[in-house]
Amino acid sequence: PGMYAIYALIMTVFGQTHSGIHLGLLIINAATILLMFFLGKRLFGSLIGAAAAVTFALLSLGQHVQGIFANSEHFVIFFAIGGIVLVLRAADTQRYLSLLMGAVLLGASFLIKQHSAAFIVFMAVYLFFREFRRPSFAWKPFVARGLVYLVGVLLPFTLTCLVLWRVGVF
Repeated sequence: PGMYAIYALIMTVFGQTHSGIHLGLLIINAATILLMFFLGKRLFGSLIGAAAAVTFALLSLGQHVQGIFANSEHFVIFFAIGGIVLVLRAADTQRYLSLLMGAVLLGASFLIKQHSAAFIVFMAVYLFFREFRRPSFAWKPFVARGLVYLVGVLLPFTLTCLVLWRVGVF
């Protein structure tokens, strides 16, 4: 159901033409390139972040990955990388809002294509091991962060189910 919502949003904003859809894809792809830079920078530094962004930019527009078509993978990667960047930030800063927003983005990626559940599981495992490696491990914050992550991941799916039920098409 996520792709229907994305296409509806793109066509509402940019018009119901193939040019409007391509413009929406271009904007999402540019935002994903920027997110790829932030992810690479966070993990390995600015030079690697720039290399990752440029590499993604070149490869994401290639014909072999159908880069000029607005396929679901383009939108999944936008939400997944955005979620990963925010969850990594939350793991460093201990901010619940960043964790919640990152988890919501990861949950939104699941609505677009269910294969993105791998990103959700990967980040949950990362957070689990990151918490246990802390020198000052405590159960209460560990459980609280786990619940925030779980609520964030489930929120988009739950809201979608509620909307579909409410309009009678669940």
